[in-house]
Amino acid sequence: MGMPNKHDMNLLGDLVSIDTTTRDARNYEKVAKLIAEECEAIGAEVRFVRPRRSEIPDGKPRPNLIARLGDDDTKETLALCAHFDALPADREADGWRTDPFELKTIRGKAFGRGTNDDKGGIAAILAAASEAKNRMVNLELFFTCDEEVGSKFGMAYVVNKERARIRSTSAVVIDADPHLLIGTSGGFGGTITIRGRGHHAGYPFLAKNPIDASLSIFDDLNAMNAHGVGASRFPGLYIDPSTKMPVEKPVGRRFSLTMMHAGNAGNNIPNELTAWFDLRVEPEGDMKDALAEFESIFGAVKRKHGNHEVKIALEITHMMANGRADPDSDIARAAKSILGTNKLYYAFVGNDSSWLNNAGIPSVSYGLANDSAHQSNEYVSLAEFDRVKKFITGLIRQGTRVRQYAK
Repeated sequence: MGMPNKHDMNLLGDLVSIDTTTRDARNYEKVAKLIAEECEAIGAEVRFVRPRRSEIPDGKPRPNLIARLGDDDTKETLALCAHFDALPADREADGWRTDPFELKTIRGKAFGRGTNDDKGGIAAILAAASEAKNRMVNLELFFTCDEEVGSKFGMAYVVNKERARIRSTSAVVIDADPHLLIGTSGGFGGTITIRGRGHHAGYPFLAKNPIDASLSIFDDLNAMNAHGVGASRFPGLYIDPSTKMPVEKPVGRRFSLTMMHAGNAGNNIPNELTAWFDLRVEPEGDMKDALAEFESIFGAVKRKHGNHEVKIALEITHMMANGRADPDSDIARAAKSILGTNKLYYAFVGNDSSWLNNAGIPSVSYGLANDSAHQSNEYVSLAEFDRVKKFITGLIRQGTRVRQYAK
């Protein structure tokens, strides 16, 4: 297996150097401009898809771009997709050994925020699109924002607003681990607010502490996982995150508390506690059913623990689509052929392939992700980068309408 060339790594370094923290849509315009310039340099026609500022609660720009290569009506059009937003990174607080916004290569690994989720995917797509000769397909390259927070203003917005103009007949999302994914989990998230009565910590008997109240409330909500609420009726082939081995089993809905905030002083009992949660829904699950089930369970918890002193409120803030492609679709069969595998997997997590599948564009996903994704000291293996680049190049040169497929 080869190694990335200097241009590939320079591009990845430029992408990593721009802090695109998804939490506050930081530097989205800057990174989108860089990507657009790279697309134009390889001869692509670029257009931006932007929500209006009035549509965005925080008013910060949400640029997305679509770049097109090729204009041969006799050829199919293949979409290649990746996202440029990334999670926050702080060298000191998070324990990074290197500067998270400066690409550093050490013993065959390139370290930096976004290297495998998902700026490495962007660099691999552009490298393959630039170098692949004798393309059997036209290309539509989608580079989008906000994937880490549900894609409401990213891929979801693009397919909703641009569906009539999108020419792609199939898609590959480069945002996954090194297994070919046919389906991804979705879900929703939001906040749970518990309001009590604050007071000086010296007088706890005069307060109704929302932190104390939250313990039993969250115990009851976490019990959803232990009791198998929403267990899937659709077994699929997954990669066990503990053993890294394929397992075929039903995977149910998964509830997690992800952030919590209460109080502003160590000697004061707060009035209010806010917790953020995430609930994942299996690839073939019914999202409406999952939401209705969760709201019913939450209602029961609220009736059990709420009273005139403790008020409990739920707000759903974002949705993430789930979905899958037909395992016999051209893109699934062609991808298997190039990879030399007959295995198609479902994912515990989600990515933008679900929005494409739900829009009627068969989509699989594949990529660079490893155990460092979303962690400090995130990295991409240079050999893995080359592997993904060659996979994309193979699709560009072969197309999806081939006669011979892996069996």
